[in-house]
Amino acid sequence: MSDELKYDYIELTLPNIVGRWDKNKERQPIRVEKQIKPFVEALAKKYPQWRFMATQFWYQKPNEGEPYAEAHRFYVYDGRESLGQISTDYGRGHEKVYAIHNERIAGARERGDTTKTKDLNKAVKIVGKMFGAKTINERLAEASNDAATDIARVHSDRAGTFNRTYEHIAKHLMPYIMANYESLAPIAVQGGANAETVGRLLSAHDEFKITKEIYECQQNNTGAVVLIHGSDYAVMGKDDSGEHKTRIFSTETLPLHIKRSVGMLKLVEPKYFVKGAGLKIHDTAFFVVKEVSDE
Repeated sequence: MSDELKYDYIELTLPNIVGRWDKNKERQPIRVEKQIKPFVEALAKKYPQWRFMATQFWYQKPNEGEPYAEAHRFYVYDGRESLGQISTDYGRGHEKVYAIHNERIAGARERGDTTKTKDLNKAVKIVGKMFGAKTINERLAEASNDAATDIARVHSDRAGTFNRTYEHIAKHLMPYIMANYESLAPIAVQGGANAETVGRLLSAHDEFKITKEIYECQQNNTGAVVLIHGSDYAVMGKDDSGEHKTRIFSTETLPLHIKRSVGMLKLVEPKYFVKGAGLKIHDTAFFVVKEVSDE
């Protein structure tokens, strides 16, 4: 939505001093805050080509008269170019001062990013100096920063598109790569891949298949958690009806596939995955995958 459709621009005390009012809000009268009024008017008269726009307001409800919005900060524009902003603030002695800010002022200061003064004439001179036309070097630096931002944004977008496309294709090429590993590995190394990393592919793929099997079992609720409880085994998993139940078995009554899996898992370290068996959670707890054929 364009600004013209979303906002009304209301002329205040001079033609180039305006208040931007959201059309979705109930309109209120706008007044210029008395401290900043002489400052913004002096600048508006001296630089009639500039536009002074208030976009934020203090909402006042006086004891007598109707409520109104008070413009206390103005953004300064030369055409579409933003020059900076002016407002009021409090000085060290808690007196009201004029506050002037833009990138040029912020870059020149060691502390803070705003110049403040209670002298009106001095404030007008500071604005004239710091809001004036940018030097060639300043414009080049600004263009350079814009270029860096745009290049990084577009590169990130294109890289994301490529990576998602490549990963999708690579996923479907994996069976071919694994089946032809011996012939493809030297080509990868010759193309710049780290030989040690390439050498780990087969073992990494095997470990991935093991954990994938167990992960899918856990996600699909087709495995069982087994807890050694004294001389018994507490088993939590789905029964034939699909309901989650906890059952207690003795060594003699423990289902064969669970007994076999737990026996294998007892031999490994905690957090270790075993193909066709499951995961050893700790010394007395195990996740066992679904029963496989004994054939």
